[in-house]
Amino acid sequence: MAQTRREFVKTGTAAIFFAAAGCSLFIKKRDPDLTLPVVDGRVRIPADKLTDALLIDIPEGDKILVFRRPDRSVHAVSAECTHIGCDVEYVKDNDRIECPCHGSEFDADGTRRKGPAKKSLQNYPVSVSGNEVVVQVVSADAS
Repeated sequence: MAQTRREFVKTGTAAIFFAAAGCSLFIKKRDPDLTLPVVDGRVRIPADKLTDALLIDIPEGDKILVFRRPDRSVHAVSAECTHIGCDVEYVKDNDRIECPCHGSEFDADGTRRKGPAKKSLQNYPVSVSGNEVVVQVVSADAS
């Protein structure tokens, strides 16, 4: 028995709705460990808060993943995978950044290693000054 036009439209609309809802289930977002303001183009993190990795929410922009590598150096990259925007994680055992949604992998500086992501993560300059980790989130030219 052939579908009527109305039945076809209803079935198609339902399929689109469930496909969109299904895709959103695969986007993983985490609550930030800290929410910090940007002052003079920088985010200042108390050094004692950084053990291995922190997810920092910046109200004026991106979420940033700040982490300490096994060699004790500190790095910061955009926390959103360039594939579909899941929050990435630093995996200390592999010294790599990984996306839990679809398996993209990035080096510690954000360089893409393996897809499906096609672009690298934004890398932010980091310095340690006294008891603070300072992440430069706005270029000196823009501030």
